[in-house]
Amino acid sequence: MKPASRNGIGGSAGNVLETSLDNSPPEPTNSHLKRGDVTRTPGPRSAQRQFRSLLNLSTNKKHSGSSDNLDFDIESFQTVDVSTEMFRDNFAALNEFRLRGDMCDLELKIGSRSFLCHRVVLSCCSRYFRSMFTSQMRESRSHSVELKELDSQAVDCLLQFAYSGRVTVTIDNVQPLLYAASFLQFEHVAQACGDFMKQQLHPTNCIEMRRFAEQHG
Repeated sequence: MKPASRNGIGGSAGNVLETSLDNSPPEPTNSHLKRGDVTRTPGPRSAQRQFRSLLNLSTNKKHSGSSDNLDFDIESFQTVDVSTEMFRDNFAALNEFRLRGDMCDLELKIGSRSFLCHRVVLSCCSRYFRSMFTSQMRESRSHSVELKELDSQAVDCLLQFAYSGRVTVTIDNVQPLLYAASFLQFEHVAQACGDFMKQQLHPTNCIEMRRFAEQHG
């Protein structure tokens, strides 16, 4: 009797116990044979066996074992959650691919600079790119997309955020970064820039900040 490995976490798929019963007839003895008699070797024992397999056990209660079955506590299981480490490591690998230009399927052009990246990563972080690449727009089939009137340093920050989930907002980059994040619909970055500007609000710069907000909505 051989217990199969547990299948499915949470009990959605029944466990399987595979057993085999040997119903082969006893092998003949040679006591009644005379000299010169020819004995015939029986066929392979495997061909004479009858198998009883795929015995589904209940997923809602214990299965009490008998002479042919084993005891299993079906409700006992363990869930291993390594999602945080896995996502971190996977996106770190993706960022290494981006920096080396491996498996990149998109080139972003901003002024004189260009950035190689993966459109699926951008689509996960930006509704702008998601709509672009999942529609019938010409850019969805192009390997190169040009972004006009955006700061290349700000776009570089957005790409780093897309692959790492981190962005550094400073006094020097908050305005172009907020504009680029709002235009490309990186919502988390736009929110971070807005919160940073609120913290920096002062009577000496309130008029300038209001003018910037009016210009960029």
